[in-house]
Amino acid sequence: MNDLEIKELTDIFDKVKRNTILALRMKGLSLNEIVRRLGGTTKPVIKRIIDEVKKEEKL
Repeated sequence: MNDLEIKELTDIFDKVKRNTILALRMKGLSLNEIVRRLGGTTKPVIKRIIDEVKKEEKL
């Protein structure tokens, strides 16, 4: 795999994670509960996506 293919796959997985988090929010789960279920904010990708969702919810 070349660098471009790896980046494209990474982007796809980020979108899937983001959509999963948004779907759980729509089900009524709090962001804290979602973070706990996904393994906590020790995972940089999850923390970044949660931070993005928090910013969007404030708008």
